[in-house]
Amino acid sequence: MIRGLRRANSVCAFAFRSHWTSLNNDDSGKEVLFTCQRRCIFKGCKVTFTSHIDKSLQLHIKFKGTVRHAKTEKACRYIRESDREAMKKVLKHKLPQLHYLEQMKKLDFEALASGCRDGCPSKDVLKQIPCESRRIETPDENIWLALHKIKTDQHQASPSSATLQVIMMEPPTLMFCSMESIRVLRSICKEDVMYIDATGSVPLGQSHCYVYEVVVRNPMERNPPLVVASMITWAHDIPSIDHCLQRVRHAQSKHGSSRFYPRLVMCDGSMALINAIVSGVFKRRRARHLPRTPLLGATLEVLRA
Repeated sequence: MIRGLRRANSVCAFAFRSHWTSLNNDDSGKEVLFTCQRRCIFKGCKVTFTSHIDKSLQLHIKFKGTVRHAKTEKACRYIRESDREAMKKVLKHKLPQLHYLEQMKKLDFEALASGCRDGCPSKDVLKQIPCESRRIETPDENIWLALHKIKTDQHQASPSSATLQVIMMEPPTLMFCSMESIRVLRSICKEDVMYIDATGSVPLGQSHCYVYEVVVRNPMERNPPLVVASMITWAHDIPSIDHCLQRVRHAQSKHGSSRFYPRLVMCDGSMALINAIVSGVFKRRRARHLPRTPLLGATLEVLRA
């Protein structure tokens, strides 16, 4: 019925007002199986329709009213459960922005001009759908127990490719890296630069978190850099960053000598990052080493001793 309605009117977004089933005869003497009434959800639009399906399974639609939509208004009919489940499967492996652009291309000119976005929900709705899917697949209602179960499952399935390495409750901290990424880090930073950067304060609900990443240059030209370790924490201080850098260093020691230093480390002018790098990466005492560290603008370069 939805497909037949879209062929009859592609410029209005309709919502159910009422519907019922009946075995009584209507005015034409035909036996009616299903009857419904709908209205356009655009503000100020008076278009309504009544439709019924007779015994021969033919759909009959009667429209009333005149289409009147504001130029800046956009609307979309409510997403049915079946459509929502189908979108969850698609958005599991596709970015919401890309899916939104693909659906926009499928809309005809009249639908675009009218502001009707049936079949093409907003980007905020598309972002919410995969979040719902992830919440359903969470192994436990308690977020910390769920994280520990995910970590255990990853290490049991494939220890070399397990990414979740550190879970701390105070301050809340998550660290992600794998033995494969550490192997890449060790092979590249002997001769190239290791970058450590932070995103700054990221709003998350009513609090803020910080995201730190250890990045190396991609050995293949014209390819994006490689993220070898990431950390999400709610504390921007030296002990939190130092602890995660120590874990990276400990993972590196499993591939060779523990006395391994990168050729060059670069970061911004954050004192927390600078001190954590000096102590966590180069194993130097901060008070003794920091006065000799050359600061060039907002960039720190620490040469291997």
